[in-house]
Amino acid sequence: MRDGIVFYKSFFESISELPEENALNIYNAIFKYAFFDEEPELLGIEKAIFTIIKPQIDANNKKYENGKKGGRPPKKVMDKEIENNRLSEEKTTGFKNEKPKGKGKAKAKAKEESKNIKANANSKDTYCTEPETSASVPAVIELPLNDKSLYPITQQDINGWIEIYPSVDVMQELRKMRGWLDANPTKRKTSRGIRRFVNSWLSRSQDEGGVKIGKKNNEIESTSSVKLW
Repeated sequence: MRDGIVFYKSFFESISELPEENALNIYNAIFKYAFFDEEPELLGIEKAIFTIIKPQIDANNKKYENGKKGGRPPKKVMDKEIENNRLSEEKTTGFKNEKPKGKGKAKAKAKEESKNIKANANSKDTYCTEPETSASVPAVIELPLNDKSLYPITQQDINGWIEIYPSVDVMQELRKMRGWLDANPTKRKTSRGIRRFVNSWLSRSQDEGGVKIGKKNNEIESTSSVKLW
């Protein structure tokens, strides 16, 4: 069981848009899942937000567990290993005052191995300040914001909404949102409010009956069909 978790700013921004009761339920769900591995029983918007946050909690917990299996060895152990490597490389001729052969090569090798040990140690238990997927996962579609920037929507986001709004063609609704925001620049949302806007739109579409759709409608489209203006 962990003693702490990494809580990202993006988590707070998403949850802060909700009413206090809903926000409290999500906070409790996050901490119970991270600390005690308890799956929460949430509905509606609460389940949608938690579904998007859950993969990052899993990734951080896995990184934490991997970090416990290794890490930087104590300084004495490192020094001992370097010394053993140096002695194994040096060969003397038997004369007291003669310098060992291969001393320069042994030092260089010991120095390189020391650097490798430090690099490996520093690579473990290192936590980033933003979710891992933000830089590596491409956007499927982008929504314009009030500051004229674009908010990226990933396939992970879409999958979460598909689970919550099964009767809605999520990709088609996202295209409609982009068109509406394009046509109404004065009503565009902030980066903090855009996800609440998306959830409200999809919830309304679900309540209106949605449409019967197949799985392919909500999958990632080809590069040419997703290319933005």
